[in-house]
Formats: sequence, structure tokens, C-alpha cells
Amino acid sequence: MVVAFSLKSAGDAYRSQVEKASGLGGAVISSVIKKEKRTFEQGSLLNEALDHGLASFTPDLLFEHIVKSYSSAKQLFGPKLLRFLSGFSGSFIERNVRIPEFRKELKKRLEDGVDALKRDGFLDHEGNISDAGVELAAVLLAVQELDKLSEKGLLPSKKKSFSASGEVVDFRNFLKGDSYKDIAVRKSVHSAVRRLHKFVQVHDLRSKIKKSKGSVSVIYALDASASMRGEKIAMAKRAGVALAFKAIEEKDEVGLVVFNQKISSAVRPCSDFHFLLENIAKVRAFSQTDFALMVDKAVELFSETMAGRHLIILTDALPTVGFDPEAEALKAVSRAKANNISVSLIGINLNKKGKSLAEKIVQIGEGRLYLASDIKDLDLIVLEDYLSFS
Repeated sequence: MVVAFSLKSAGDAYRSQVEKASGLGGAVISSVIKKEKRTFEQGSLLNEALDHGLASFTPDLLFEHIVKSYSSAKQLFGPKLLRFLSGFSGSFIERNVRIPEFRKELKKRLEDGVDALKRDGFLDHEGNISDAGVELAAVLLAVQELDKLSEKGLLPSKKKSFSASGEVVDFRNFLKGDSYKDIAVRKSVHSAVRRLHKFVQVHDLRSKIKKSKGSVSVIYALDASASMRGEKIAMAKRAGVALAFKAIEEKDEVGLVVFNQKISSAVRPCSDFHFLLENIAKVRAFSQTDFALMVDKAVELFSETMAGRHLIILTDALPTVGFDPEAEALKAVSRAKANNISVSLIGINLNKKGKSLAEKIVQIGEGRLYLASDIKDLDLIVLEDYLSFS
């Protein structure tokens, strides 16, 4: 099934940029269908479900939780999901949930909302989120995050120029002995124009200088334990999208490790934005936190041929799995550093003990520590760490 919606806030050039980087194709990004608002809401609903750890929709279960306690249902499923499915605001539901007639209407709307997702192919017949549903969630996640970066002036990046072979291209004044084939014609003309010269003169000439770009490989390790459910995991996903887009744009490679008490997703560093995006979008938070397992998995995923290797860990808690979780985490980071992998950590509202452990981790890993109190800026923090390393 083809997912399609428009993003009016992004111009044609920006939309083309997203399209090219993601590999999703024009049918996914471009302005097409009359159902634009509905499709946008369905994508938001699916992202809300995934962010709250849901992979399937059961109207009876949703209804039961809402009737029993709307405040608990809101925490469990997310307010956006309940609003999109029912069509009612949270305050309206709370005021009327005891009225029998309203309950009947609420149940019907929940059933209709789930049926609509099934008809559009975003849920399978059992109510599980389908591949098309994950794609829609991924597209919306990418477009919203890249739109934010565009508004902040971070897209397109002011990166160095690259030759067709992947070499970094720099420029300097033309010197005696330089080959004429290395003259940068456009730069030379611009230089002459700035100087108000009618013709390009010798001292206007600019030469292209090629130098090899050191290969950089980054793995984003995302804590998907139960404490990350909701807005934390939503912002962490957006940070992953920002990192993937920026690093791939800079000709670097990005990998992904999603961890809780096990590794739920592992992607070797690559340049496939679409593949990374779908793996980020479908992340669900549950269970506990095993740091040592995550670090060892990252070491395994890194290629030994990469000159620069860097692990960025995003978490909100201490490791909780293992005989001595903290000691095991530090030993794992030591193993990573022994493999020439630097380690940075972004901590979300860490307590005193968590901060102390985080400081030890980045000291051993020779990386940076960021203590995030405002999760809305996680994407900017992740990009800051990547750019400082690359």
C-alpha cells in the first residue's frame, strides 16, 4: 500500500531533500490526496501507540480502560491516541464517561476508528500495526523532525563539498604550478564579480584542493526500557532521525542499537536512511536496562575498517540487569575503548547516582556527558555530540 500525504510547511526543495535522503519516493512525501488531514492524524496516532509500547489495537480493551479510569488510560495509551480514535477531547471524555449514552457512542467511535485503520491497511485484521502502518509512522516522524531542523536553519547543512569519489573538496587561491584542470571556474567567476572586474584576472582564480575524508561511523544506542515510554521515547526517536539524516548527508555512516533487558533492534552502521528510519519508528519501550549487553553489541556492529568509531548512548536510568549492573557496564565501556570506540552519554533527568555512573562511563570512553533536563532539545544535543566527534 502506498502511503501519501503532503507537508505544506516544507517547500519543494526541502521535500525533494527528504525524498532523496529517505529513499521513500515521491508518492510518500508529495502533496496528493484529499485525505491529507486524516492520514496525518493516523500517522500521529500510530506514532503515539508505538511510543507508549503498543503494537496492536483492541477497541474493547481501550474502552474498558477509559471507563475504569481515564487518567490511567491516558498514561497507558497516550492522550493523542485516545483523542484521534474517539474524536473527543480528554476533558470531554472525563466529564461524560459515566453517562450510559456517551459510553455507547464512545465504544462505537473506538471500533470505527480501529476499523478505519484496518481498511486503510495500517492495521492487519487482528489489529496489529502493519508494515504500511510502520511506514506511515516513519514518514511522519521524519518529516516532522526534518521540518524542525529546517526551521532552525540546520537544513541543508553547510557542509564541505565532496567530489564524486567521496573526497573532501576545499578551495584556495590559484598558485604558480597548479594544474589548469584544477581551476574552480564558478568560484573564480564569483571572485571576479565580487571585485567588480569585467574579466577574470589571474589573482581571481581559485584552485580545487582534494583531500581524503576520514571515514566516521556512529552508533546511536537508544534506551527503550519502560521508564522511557511516552514523550521521552518520542523525542529520542526524533533525535535518532536527526542524527541519521545529518551524518548520512555528511557522507558518514550511522548504526542503531535499541536496548532494554535485551537487544530489540541492531543495525550495522550504514548509509540507508530509509532502513534506519523504519527501525527507529517502530521502537517500543518496555522492561529493564542492560548497559553491558548494549555496549558489547555496539562493539560487534562496528567495522574494524572505520577510522573513527563513536557510540552515543541515550538513557534516563541506571542499568538494572546483571549481578552487578554498574560494574558490568563500566567493564563493557572499557572493552569498547580498547577497540578504539569513544563513548558519549546523554542522560535524561539522571539522579545523583546515575550522574556519577555516567561521568565514569564518559571518562573511560573519552566522550562527552550531556545532562538533558528539556527533552525537546534531545535532537540538538545528539547533533552537537556527533559534530564535535566528526
